[in-house]
Amino acid sequence: MRSYDIVVVTDPRLVGGGNKSLAQEIRAHARRGYTTGLMPYVSNSKGARIVDVSIRELLDEGLVEWVRPDDGVRCALALARGPSLFLEAQPAPVRLHAERAVLVANAVHVDAAISKMAYNPDEVDATLADVFGRRWEWVPLSDVVRGELRKLTSTLDVSAETWANIVDLDQWRLPRANTLRRPFLLGRHSRDDRAKWPESAREILAAYPSSPEYQVRVMGGARTAAAVLGELPATWTVEPFGARHPRSFLADVDVYPYFHHPRWVEAFGRAPLEAIATGAVTILPEYLRAVFGPGALYAEPDDVQGIVKRLADDPGMLAERREAGWQTVRERFGPEAYVARIARLIGPPSASEGRTAPFRSRTAPGAADTVPARPDSPRARPRRRVVFFTDNGHGLGHISRMLAIATRCSPDVMPFMLTMSEAYGIASGSGVPAEYFPSWKRLGLDRFAWRELLRIRLRQLVQRLRPELVVVDHVNPPPLLFEIAAEYPGLRTMWVRRGLWRAGRRPGGAKYSHLFDHILEPLDLAAAMDRGATTRMPHENIHHVGPINLVDTDQMPARDEARHELGLPGDGAAILLNMSADTTQDLVRLITHVRDNVRRRRPGATLFAPEHVLHADRLPQIDGVVMKPIYPVARYLHAFDAAVSTTGYNTFHEIVLAGTPCVFMARQTGSLDDQALRARTATLGGFGLHVDDVWSAGFVHALNTLLDPVRARRMRRAAAVAHPGNGAADAARVVSAIATGREVR
Repeated sequence: MRSYDIVVVTDPRLVGGGNKSLAQEIRAHARRGYTTGLMPYVSNSKGARIVDVSIRELLDEGLVEWVRPDDGVRCALALARGPSLFLEAQPAPVRLHAERAVLVANAVHVDAAISKMAYNPDEVDATLADVFGRRWEWVPLSDVVRGELRKLTSTLDVSAETWANIVDLDQWRLPRANTLRRPFLLGRHSRDDRAKWPESAREILAAYPSSPEYQVRVMGGARTAAAVLGELPATWTVEPFGARHPRSFLADVDVYPYFHHPRWVEAFGRAPLEAIATGAVTILPEYLRAVFGPGALYAEPDDVQGIVKRLADDPGMLAERREAGWQTVRERFGPEAYVARIARLIGPPSASEGRTAPFRSRTAPGAADTVPARPDSPRARPRRRVVFFTDNGHGLGHISRMLAIATRCSPDVMPFMLTMSEAYGIASGSGVPAEYFPSWKRLGLDRFAWRELLRIRLRQLVQRLRPELVVVDHVNPPPLLFEIAAEYPGLRTMWVRRGLWRAGRRPGGAKYSHLFDHILEPLDLAAAMDRGATTRMPHENIHHVGPINLVDTDQMPARDEARHELGLPGDGAAILLNMSADTTQDLVRLITHVRDNVRRRRPGATLFAPEHVLHADRLPQIDGVVMKPIYPVARYLHAFDAAVSTTGYNTFHEIVLAGTPCVFMARQTGSLDDQALRARTATLGGFGLHVDDVWSAGFVHALNTLLDPVRARRMRRAAAVAHPGNGAADAARVVSAIATGREVR
């Protein structure tokens, strides 16, 4: 089980201040040697669909490592921000074993009519207990939040600590002139939300004047203000949220008034803190004095213009306000205060106590990625980056094989993934940073235009990550990959090329096989009968490994635990129907036909049909069959006494590895691999049965054999002999050796 000093739980897609603050904190404690895992939590957000830039930068720099919620992870401290993140339970089990769990209450319960962040503290507390199997300690972001929590509930475990946001003053402080620029430069930076703007037109124009004496800069959008005002003043300049870095925006602002809706309560105010840190004089509502103390001025919107003119007339007052702001940031909100808080909670980093952690954060932003040095090593080794590139827009096969390898690479290798699979989220959930590039069909482009976009995307990825190796799992590897590789001396390429191609099939990409530096060919249990084109495509650096499976047998829960997780009865036979078809209608017909045949022969059996995680909403519920989306299916195979399955590479080898007796049938499609030949291998090897389809008379005979306990035991024994074991670890050793320059064994 992996372990970290700190595991941060967040929805990495969210673009607000919560993830920005987490990123600052992770950088601060990484510099002190604390290791960090990042566990994605699926919130009810309907907004961002990609990982926020603040989190992406941490991943790119090696300061955090993704951890799957269901992987089983240990840490000294579990840390999360924002109670509204936990309004709903998760679709999959969460296995996080934390010595201490802290929820930073960075928002207060407000009127749901003006904010999407409203929450019931007691309900959130109960959800946390249900999802994580323990209660969490609530730490208010400020005394403002503490007071609001006390009004709402008395049942929470509220800490005496206050979890103030942090900024690094050295990185934010800007050189400022001794006087205000004219016209006076006012600005605000916040989400364009009803809660974030004053309620009336009078208050808006008082705080953000339309007079030619002022230039008002707004970053974050102003549609709310426009709706209240009728139209925006000509003296306003409006930029969208995230248009540029806040420090760059604040360089164009001398005075920063921030006022909002009267029913909104600002828990802390990260944007005002950043403004103060740059030296912009900040004017806030009176209640925020409890947060910023002498670092800001406190007033009403009507007072703003008078304050600005006093600052313009009195350079001494201007200088005094800026210095008071910087001093407040230094004393209350510096990284040192945050790291001291972490030390109070969990003590020093694990490395300083001799504890081991599988992942080491970089010591400072901009340094080389490193892994822990051995005691006898004078310095840590650099972590070598490997990009795994897959196609498979609607499927899971390619991305699953790449994950099987990427998650088993050696600690001195840092994997990244670029995939055309719409299931890219499962890579991130597995601890591998992933980026999605849609297929030409999904983007609605012609192939030429799409290839040019892919060329740009690949070039940018290689330029940004500087990988040692690009590993490709494509039926038709794109030739533009070699053009890009030629631009970066030292970049090597590898094709994960399965065998067992159908006779006469040779996809266009095969002619580029010789251009790859390496070929990795996973074994197929039908390899002895392989007469496809790959048997006649020699390569000087070809590496053969066993069948690649995502899940090892020791990662498969035992029968009772697996059934409990799937919601299946503990007693009686359970049969897996793991089939696929070209249309939903065809798939329903297949499952219904098998269900009816099983019922006649084993009336009390439970039938389970896993729904595809990408297409679960398209398949109607079928009477008499338990159906739910799960991934990976292989993890739960010990729950079943038998299976009826199509014969794709991954599915076939997963079922045989698990030793599940199965009737295999080839899917009638134009797939590159010879699934019919693979299915016949099960009968020849004695570890399964095969039929041409479920409509044939042979299926009834095969089903009778499958349900015979004696024959089933024989199949299990034969499977244990036939399957050489999961080749994913060997594949990862090959990839790791090539990426790090070690000898390939």
